[in-house]
This record gives sequence, structure tokens and C-alpha cells, in this order.
Amino acid sequence: MEDRVYVKPHFRKRIIKVKPDASDYWERGWKLIEKFAEPSGCRVGEMHATLKEMESIFGKPSTAVSGDGKITTSWTLIFPEERAYIEIYDWKATNKYESGYPSPEEFRNFAKENEYSWQVGSNLSTPKVKKLLEKYFGKKVANMLVRD
Repeated sequence: MEDRVYVKPHFRKRIIKVKPDASDYWERGWKLIEKFAEPSGCRVGEMHATLKEMESIFGKPSTAVSGDGKITTSWTLIFPEERAYIEIYDWKATNKYESGYPSPEEFRNFAKENEYSWQVGSNLSTPKVKKLLEKYFGKKVANMLVRD
């Protein structure tokens, strides 16, 4: 079988190449990328949940820090069939962005048991992101996404 190739829109020079059987995630139609990727889409809403809840849905987050320090915990989900991606991330929550804020580790320890407003970005509109979340993760997860 041929390799699937997906070029992330915000990494025009970076090509993500994965064999179809490289992960059981591909069987479900989506894959979690382990490295943080600078988003170029737009914010589509937020999800209110603890880090523990988010990990139970999406797996372990990336703990790579964005270049500007605004993001320290994130999930990058790609959906090759839909040519879409969803990024879920903290926003300006740690001392990597502003001194006096908690360290990334302190933030994650707090967010593990306390609800946090995770930002959601995508190359799709909010209604399309909700449909994608419902398709792959169920209605309960799709309803976690709110637009303010």
C-alpha cells in the first residue's frame, strides 16, 4: 500500500509522511502528532475540561513550547481524509510567556484536576470542527467545543 502524505498548511516546507499501518490511529481516520506545530488557521472556540479529561480523549499532549512561549501544552490532530487539522492548546498560561505565571509543570499539575479553557484552532469553521469531533470522538466531545 502507498504511503499517505499530508502537508500541514502552516508548515509548507514540512511534510508529514506516514505509512497507513504505522498507527492504529490511522484506522480511525485521525492521528495525534507528538510535536507542537505553529498554527496558521484561526481560533474556532474553546473546550472546558481538566487536563486529565483531555488526555483520556486525545492522549498525552505535546509539551514542546512555542517559539513565543504562548503555548506549552497542546494536541495537534490531523485528519488526512478531510484535509483538516485541529489544534488544542493552552494560551499564555505559563511563565514561558509572562514572568510571575506558573511554570509549565505547575500549570499542568493544576490543570490535571481543575477545569481549564483550552483554546481550539483549525483550518475549518467552528460548525465543521464540531462535526469532525462528533464523527471521530462522539457527540459528548463535540459538545465540549464552545464558541464565545
